[in-house]
Amino acid sequence: MKNINEFDEYSLNVGLQTVLTILDKWGCAPQDVAKLLLMPNYDSTRCYEAKGLSEAQVIRLSYILNIHTSLKCYFSNPDNVYGFMNMKNSNPPFYGKKPLDVLINGTEQEFEVVMNALDSLIIR
Repeated sequence: MKNINEFDEYSLNVGLQTVLTILDKWGCAPQDVAKLLLMPNYDSTRCYEAKGLSEAQVIRLSYILNIHTSLKCYFSNPDNVYGFMNMKNSNPPFYGKKPLDVLINGTEQEFEVVMNALDSLIIR
């Protein structure tokens, strides 16, 4: 994996725009996007560029892209690919919560736990 400083601005911009599209398709409200991406002043009507993103923000972009990739590998139906994150799930590590709620209220550790849980579905 590249060091965050090695990513070019174009790649980061593409990643950011892709993540914003994914979050929209997951049904995230602007305040959810703000929490997920550590952007306290997020406004869904504004166009964002990746310039000036912190390392923590770039890491979260990466987790979301990886989570989305796992969902696309596991599900063939777009309703499941984009709806899974808003469905209550009784399996670990969700324990009756929506995966998206785990991310919104979590730290990078929860992002990693969710990503690994979804990756394990594919590897089986």
